[in-house]
Amino acid sequence: MVPGKRITHVEYYLSLKVTLNTLFLLAPDVRTFRWIGFLVGTTTSPVTSVPRFSEKKRARYISDDVYTRLIEAASPTLRVIINMAYLTGQRIGNVLKIKQSDISADGISIIQDKTGKKLKVAMTPALEENIRAARRLHGRITPAYLPGQRNGKIRKYKCVRDLLQRYVDKAGLDDNNLHDFRAKAITGAKTQGQDPQALAGHTTEAQTVRYLRDKEIPLAYGPRF
Repeated sequence: MVPGKRITHVEYYLSLKVTLNTLFLLAPDVRTFRWIGFLVGTTTSPVTSVPRFSEKKRARYISDDVYTRLIEAASPTLRVIINMAYLTGQRIGNVLKIKQSDISADGISIIQDKTGKKLKVAMTPALEENIRAARRLHGRITPAYLPGQRNGKIRKYKCVRDLLQRYVDKAGLDDNNLHDFRAKAITGAKTQGQDPQALAGHTTEAQTVRYLRDKEIPLAYGPRF
């Protein structure tokens, strides 16, 4: 690799601030770093002292009206995936990995990709109805993955992202991405008096706060005479 291309390569990865911060978060558990710590006689990961990149919090909140418009415009498959993302509060990657065997009478068992944390999202009438809708997608065929393809394979993230963009355009909407449904779910859980951190599967409150969106502009009152 020539020097110019090498610099461009590094600059590209330095632009992925969220991705790099996630790697910093996971690095202490990487076997190589733990082995280095063992050799030098410390349990501290060498990446612990590396400063994190500052990230701009996404402020986009999908209102109920926008959500309804998107659901009405969406295909049956996308509708199931969007509703599942909202009702479970999970990342799209985890939603696409939900298997029929993960579903029980009391909820859906999930192992989160980023942290490996296990949690169970309690069954509700709305979630139960969405599961039935997912199972109706392929008629008598029951794929291993709930929102999976007819051939039994898992749906690819990129395909779902492209599908969303197609129906976002069809509904005349803009600035919507797959992460926004998780943010809406976590914000909704907090507004409804639930535990947003438990739903998100986060280990710290700070991680959850990044997903919370201000739904309304606060009404402030001035002093009285």
